[in-house]
Amino acid sequence: MSVEQLLPIVLLILVSFVLLIVVAAIVFGVKYLKSHRLNRENINSRLEKVEEEINHLKTDHNQ
Repeated sequence: MSVEQLLPIVLLILVSFVLLIVVAAIVFGVKYLKSHRLNRENINSRLEKVEEEINHLKTDHNQ
């Protein structure tokens, strides 16, 4: 096989690897962002509970 015959095959393999890397990066990025968002929502809900407890204790103390 000559170089002219191998060039399309080599280019196809290279493009396939690049696409595979791009897809993997997108998948892992989406997973990271979802877990980060869920973690932030969990922290926000806990913060709201703490704020409610503080307000409850303040009203008890004022009475």
